[in-house]
Amino acid sequence: MDRLRTWSNGLAVGGLILAIGIAVLTTSKWALSDWRWWATLGGFVCFAALATWLLRPPRPLDTKDPLQVLLERTSVRDLAMLRTATTYILYPKLVSDRALSLAPPSVPWEPESEVEAQKRAHRLIELGLLQWRNTEVETTALGRQLVELDDSQDRVVKSN
Repeated sequence: MDRLRTWSNGLAVGGLILAIGIAVLTTSKWALSDWRWWATLGGFVCFAALATWLLRPPRPLDTKDPLQVLLERTSVRDLAMLRTATTYILYPKLVSDRALSLAPPSVPWEPESEVEAQKRAHRLIELGLLQWRNTEVETTALGRQLVELDDSQDRVVKSN
């Protein structure tokens, strides 16, 4: 049913209802001065508007702020790496190692291998939160905004 709900379909059905209404009115015996002619036209206009409104596209369910969606897709360790890359422009492994000091007390982090740090950096680059600077990484403006948003909110700690 949602595939049929588009503005073009709604306007087409509304236009069809109006065309039928005008056809009915032109074949009727009522004159323009007759109130029944105007009442019928008003009814057809209301039905056309109702059909257009009913066939309008559905409103998107996900109207969240894009930063909030990104925040939900990142872990605390990702944010620690972003915070570190905001301060230092280093290789992904060194950024990951320096981010260990930002670990929450309740969640001990093990140092990441070179491959794991590269994977995490690539994932954050794909999200637009990190960017390459030659062979090193730094936080983008979007990444800094995400860190600021995280600082302003209390989050449940996710381990990875």
